[in-house]
Amino acid sequence: MGATNSVNDILSDNIYISCLENDQNAELLCTLLRNQGYNVMNLYHFNTDVDSLTKSVQHVLSKTMCVMVCITEKTVRSFHQIIEMNNILDSSKKVIYLMTEEGFTPDTNIDLQRFIKQNTWFPAYDESTIHYTISQINDILQ
Repeated sequence: MGATNSVNDILSDNIYISCLENDQNAELLCTLLRNQGYNVMNLYHFNTDVDSLTKSVQHVLSKTMCVMVCITEKTVRSFHQIIEMNNILDSSKKVIYLMTEEGFTPDTNIDLQRFIKQNTWFPAYDESTIHYTISQINDILQ
């Protein structure tokens, strides 16, 4: 098989992360999770139409044990991440919300609080909170 991998070739039963393309905290989180042996998938680099993106997200979701959604104030303006979140909410996967922007959490934003409700969320807006969150995620996924 060649060096090029399709989504079908590289999936396993691990973690799907929905995040914005330039979210440095999400990138660090992905790197640290990969270093711990998780297969972390995301589709932010897929620039496709709604139908193709929806099919790709549904396929990835069918192969993962957990979904993590990285949220910033820009999330609601991201067409790509909204498509992902619609599919995630329609799935029966365990969802963990990660607040990757300091000061933007369910504790500080009533709309976000209404959206997250009683679901699990963790801060992930700097190296310290990301390390804390990874330890919590490890406990959840064990």
